[in-house]
Amino acid sequence: MNALKQADGLQVAVTGAAGFIGRAVVQRIMRGALGRVAELRLNDVQPFEHSTAAVVTGSYADESVRRALLGEGVDVLFHLASLPGGAAERDPVLGRQVNLDGSLALLDGVAAKNKPVVVYASTIAVLGAPSGPVDDRTPLRPTGGYGTHKAMVELYLADLTRRGLIDGRTVRPAGIVARPRDAYAGFATAWMSDLFHAALDGRDIAVPVKSDAHAWLQSLDILADNLIHAARMSEIDLPRHRAWNLPATVVRIATLVEALERHTGTRLRATYGDSPMDHPPLDLSAALSQGFLSDGDTDALVRRVLARIKGATGATGTVVNQ
Repeated sequence: MNALKQADGLQVAVTGAAGFIGRAVVQRIMRGALGRVAELRLNDVQPFEHSTAAVVTGSYADESVRRALLGEGVDVLFHLASLPGGAAERDPVLGRQVNLDGSLALLDGVAAKNKPVVVYASTIAVLGAPSGPVDDRTPLRPTGGYGTHKAMVELYLADLTRRGLIDGRTVRPAGIVARPRDAYAGFATAWMSDLFHAALDGRDIAVPVKSDAHAWLQSLDILADNLIHAARMSEIDLPRHRAWNLPATVVRIATLVEALERHTGTRLRATYGDSPMDHPPLDLSAALSQGFLSDGDTDALVRRVLARIKGATGATGTVVNQ
């Protein structure tokens, strides 16, 4: 059920709009995924242009940028921007300024206007290093500054929702593949994306984890579809708990390499490291029951990601549910 109904059209704002994920979400909004949009305001720290939307350049941690982005209020806010985990660990002061202080100020600003739908892109890093199967009841025990700040924003978003000031929806993406080569900066897990590019290039790649390690991966297209879905969900249908681990595909790294070889027809020469990174089993039932989508198995994930890299898909790929 679509909860977004405004006779005169929606006022929509997006942070991180020029980024890897933001561009895919904006593309869907422009194609009518939210219905009629009266005004679209796009924010990113890097300068960019858009033919029809209002562009606000700068960090949302700056008050003047927040004022320009939020204006007299918005109906929907997609808060997608953050300082990536690797960069936040290297510069913890900037990490706090952007990921925590800036995000809290942004939520305060949007809550002061009306009761908007806020879709917050958190991260599985809020879970830390769980030792057993993971579901939406798994405690938040982050092990780094990035995950800690994201968890704190999740809690504040939930409290603003409880108080009736906003209609918050938190989603936790896993490893999003495949980022463009020029979008690796700051991401400690950039090697996951580089596996796909290396397979297409037919080049060697060093993987920092063991061959039998497991990772949670999602395609960009399914993530963007899920972010739009989070905004469209009727508040009436939502549980009190409004934070979902998105349905990632749990992938064994050696199996991923084999699938990439099959689908590209080239031998992917990967050397493995000693890291024991091993994401545990993931219970997808809560997110799937709310209508969120999955890429499916490893082969389905690989097909969708390679198709996007090659430019062979539209805004939304064929959906494969688990």
